[in-house]
Amino acid sequence: MILGQAIFFWLLDPLTFESHHLFLFLTASLPAAIVPAVVYTIWLKVWPREQVSVPARGEGLKRPNI
Repeated sequence: MILGQAIFFWLLDPLTFESHHLFLFLTASLPAAIVPAVVYTIWLKVWPREQVSVPARGEGLKRPNI
């Protein structure tokens, strides 16, 4: 989110409405949403995950015998 806000403020300063020259071709909100989404997707691919064991077909979850 911080990266998206930084990109938004880089493209368009909301206090003075001074815009970057790229603002003529892009809106400020579109890159501010897409760049963090791409970074998040790359992070998910790189970050190691735990392997989750899934029960075999037909076993399912068993209820405790109380």
